Amino acid sequence: MIAAHDESRNLSASTAALDIYEEAAVELIRRFPGDVLSDLERAGASRDLAQGLLAHFARSVVKGLHITDDMSPDRIIGALRRDKDSATGTQLHWIGSLEMRRAVREIVKGLLGAGALSVVYGESNTGKTFFALDLAAHVAQGIPWRGRRTQAGLAIYIAGEGFRSVAQRAIAYRDHKLQGKAIPLAIYPDAVNLLEQGADTLHLMHLIRDAESSTGLKLALLVVDTLARAMHGGDENSGEDMGAVVRHADLIRVQTGAHVMFIHHCGKDAARGARGHSSLRAACDTEIEVSGKEGTRTAKVTKQRDFACGDAFGFDLEAVTLGTDDDGDAIRTCIVRDAEAPGPIRREPSGRNQQVMLGAVRQYVAEHGDLISTPTWHDLCRAQKMSKSRWSETREALVKAGWLTEAMGGLRYAP
Repeated sequence: MIAAHDESRNLSASTAALDIYEEAAVELIRRFPGDVLSDLERAGASRDLAQGLLAHFARSVVKGLHITDDMSPDRIIGALRRDKDSATGTQLHWIGSLEMRRAVREIVKGLLGAGALSVVYGESNTGKTFFALDLAAHVAQGIPWRGRRTQAGLAIYIAGEGFRSVAQRAIAYRDHKLQGKAIPLAIYPDAVNLLEQGADTLHLMHLIRDAESSTGLKLALLVVDTLARAMHGGDENSGEDMGAVVRHADLIRVQTGAHVMFIHHCGKDAARGARGHSSLRAACDTEIEVSGKEGTRTAKVTKQRDFACGDAFGFDLEAVTLGTDDDGDAIRTCIVRDAEAPGPIRREPSGRNQQVMLGAVRQYVAEHGDLISTPTWHDLCRAQKMSKSRWSETREALVKAGWLTEAMGGLRYAP
């Protein structure tokens, strides 16, 4: 994670200084303050370390600032201050002077952006790990995934819920789809702590840097399986804890330019989406729901910040034999086979709000047609005396359950 004046000096820095460094880095990434260097020094970091850290992140984050590690702190701070407005977008941009920007760099065309954050979620035993591992293997090879171009690069899979099962699935992919060929896909055999400062974020960044050095490739995709294990006992429903995990993921994304993907679970009510604090969904660029426990599974894109939303990918899990155990019994696992996504499986609305609003929608479309504008949705919610805090949640639940679909200007009823 650190790349400053001298690697050995950085590695020997105090834990306190590294903790402050992480916080300062987050602030630098988000707000580019001019006093980060002084804050680092007051926190106990040596001037060399503080200067190197600031130079490194300034160089990584502020486009066009060609800052070198031997620059004086005053020159670094001055450069940051001069470029702060344009770097943070706080200046006005008049429409006449706007220019077309390059499209978002993509790890998987139209699905995953480089340097972005995604969440793949679903109930247990729906095939989330199989889905993510198959996607990671395609990225590692730079071959098309479901007909979509991929950006070739290093892929790392954090097997936080069990190395043995993930390793078996990777072996199955290697032996049955690669004929034993090696690809730049690596598995980390334990969970990582992305909740606490000074825990595993620094270690993970060193691991990534070593892997990039040994392969000669930049990291393209980091899969963290699962978010719960990465929270290291934190509270998924706490905005503070979820925010801390997201901030550490942000550091990794900005530092490496890689896409970070969390594997996550849904709550007791699958229609309400991924469990935990809403800040996770707000922070992620892409959200994919994996559903189905038998037959063909479906991975459906339920949120996109920069690409089209709503794509659905079907896949089957084909059982394969890896060998035999000490008792002579077959060791079996599965590999992913592409399939057509099955039609939507409509779930019955759960809870009073969903049931009442579905009835209100049916009555409305019978009289006015199947398009429900956003203001109309709000009026219907008010008429049912629903708490305003539940309007969006109920809307998303009915969409996920298959009763409503997103449309230009609002929603459509799907009878």
